[in-house]
Amino acid sequence: MSGVFGFFNNEDIDAIKYLQYGLYGVQHRGQAEVGIATIENERLNYLVGEGLVSENFSDKVLRKFNGNKGLGYVKYAFRFEEENPLPFVSKKNGIPCSMAMDGKITSQISYEELRSRIQGNKKELLEYLVNLEGAFSLIYLDNEKIVAIRDKNGIKPLTIGYDESGYVASSETCAIDSIDFKILRDLEPGEIFIGTSEGYEFKKYSNELSKLCLFEMVYIARPDSYIGEVSVYNSRYRMGEELYREKETMADIVIGAPDSGIIAALGYSNASKIPYMEGIVKNRYIGRTFIETTQDSREKHVKIKLNPIVENVKGKEIILVDDSIVRGTTTKRLIKMLKEAGAKKVHLRIASPPVVNKDDLSIDIPNVENLISNGRTVEEVSEKIKSDSLYYLSLDGLKKCCGNKGYYDNYFI
Repeated sequence: MSGVFGFFNNEDIDAIKYLQYGLYGVQHRGQAEVGIATIENERLNYLVGEGLVSENFSDKVLRKFNGNKGLGYVKYAFRFEEENPLPFVSKKNGIPCSMAMDGKITSQISYEELRSRIQGNKKELLEYLVNLEGAFSLIYLDNEKIVAIRDKNGIKPLTIGYDESGYVASSETCAIDSIDFKILRDLEPGEIFIGTSEGYEFKKYSNELSKLCLFEMVYIARPDSYIGEVSVYNSRYRMGEELYREKETMADIVIGAPDSGIIAALGYSNASKIPYMEGIVKNRYIGRTFIETTQDSREKHVKIKLNPIVENVKGKEIILVDDSIVRGTTTKRLIKMLKEAGAKKVHLRIASPPVVNKDDLSIDIPNVENLISNGRTVEEVSEKIKSDSLYYLSLDGLKKCCGNKGYYDNYFI
C-alpha cells in the first residue's frame, strides 16, 4: 500500500498547500518516502525525500513549489515495490507531466510508455488499459488535464473530488475532506476519469467483477474514510459486534489494541454489554509496526510504542480485540504486558480471519514461514502467543460487515 493525491486547478492558486494537506491525509498509507511534483506552465518542480510529510515540507521548501497543479505520493516500503522514485516526472514535446501510482502493474511496461498512451488517442488508451494486469490506482497530471485510472478489479481504491475551480484524485476520501473539496464519487473498477478546464468525464475500459482489497476495510484505510460509499468506521464497529455474536465470551472489560483494534472493541462492548475501558496507552510518535521493514525494527518499536494502564487491567479478565494477526509480534507482546500488569486472563478476539497466505499484489504479506497462522491451528496460535483463548472473525462475517461487495481476499484463504 501507498498513497497518491493529485490536484488540478484552473485558477491562479498555489497547489502546494493543497498537496501538503492531502498528503497528511494519506500519511498512514506510507511512511518510508514522500514525493511531490508541481507544474507551473512549462516548468516542473520536484522533490523526493525519506520519511514523513512533516519532515520534508518546511516553509523554505514550500516557497519553491509554484504552480496550480500538483501530484503527491507517500511510499510504503514494499518488498517488491517500484524502485524508481515517485512521482515520475517527464517533459516530452514541451509537455511537462507527472505520474504516481499506489500498487503494482504486473504487465511489463514503463512509465514512459504509460505517459505516451495517456497523452495519445483516448480510444486507443482504453483498449490498451484492458490488457494491464495488477492492482493499482494511478494518477497522471499535466497542464491540460488530470487523469485517474483504477485497475480493472478495483483492488486499490481511488476517489475523485471537486470544487468550482478544479479536481482532486486521492487514495482516500479523508484527504479530499482535508482540503474542503466535495466528493464526486469513487472510480469504479476498470474506469478512467479525465478532468480538464472544460469539464470532466468517466470512461469504462473493463467490466470485470469488483475485488476491493479487504485489508483496506480491516486495517489500511483511515476510519473517517468511505470506500465504495461504505464507512470504514462503521464497518470496523460492526466487526466487533459480529465477533461477539459468532463467539459469545464474557469477561470483566473489553479493551482494544491501539489504534487499529479500538473501533472493533467498541462494537464488541456494545454487543456484549461488557464495559469498554482503555487498557493500553500508545506512544503517538511511533509509526505503524506492520509497515516496518524488518522483524528487529518491529520488535523494538513494539517495546517503546505501547504500555498498559495497570489500574484498569489488574485483577481483570479481559477481552482484547485487534484487527488482525500477521506475524504475531505486537499481539504476543500485548498479551505479555497485560498479564505482567496483573490481568487474570486475556481472551483475544480478531476482527478478521487468519492470514495464511503471502501476497505480492495488494499488500506486503511476508513469506508464509513468517505468518503465525500459517500451518497452525487456532489452538496452536493461541498457545504460541499465550492467550487464554483465541477467536477469528469468519470471512463471511467480515464481508457482511463491510457491505457484502466483491473483495480481494487471497491472504485469508
